[in-house]
Amino acid sequence: MGSMKPTESMAGRLWRLGRAGIAGAAATLVDLGVLTVLVSGFHLHPPAASLPALVAGGVASFVGNRHFAFRARGGSLARQAALYTVVEVMALAMNGLLYDTVMRTWPQAAGAYWAVRLATSHLVFLLWSYPLWSRVFRPAHDVKGKLALQGPVPVPVPDPGGGSAAT
Repeated sequence: MGSMKPTESMAGRLWRLGRAGIAGAAATLVDLGVLTVLVSGFHLHPPAASLPALVAGGVASFVGNRHFAFRARGGSLARQAALYTVVEVMALAMNGLLYDTVMRTWPQAAGAYWAVRLATSHLVFLLWSYPLWSRVFRPAHDVKGKLALQGPVPVPVPDPGGGSAAT
């Protein structure tokens, strides 16, 4: 019987969640820094500077979460980047929809729009982004029998020569 990897402690899970928060804060600083440089330094119109700043922040978020929060060392970098992008595009849509829904449902919250933004974006982060990131960055050997986002797990098949081979 093979050995099983011990389950991660609650403290370990909370520390990883905290590291994801730190990575997110760093990505936000990159986003705002690029935005500031492009608007103040290069005199771009803020809407024109927004997309490159968001992309820079998104790259910083991916790198920070992959290496710092989830400590991913293996798996296809291209596959992880593509899946991370899909998760984040969906999160963007969810953030917009949830924020709009809350603001329409409770118009009296208009004065606290920033608090609504923080609350709704954190809800999407906790219920959507973070759980899926943990699958995006999970090593392939940890997903056997589960949804494998790192690619197929090799399955032994009989070898006509009498041994076995993995496909």
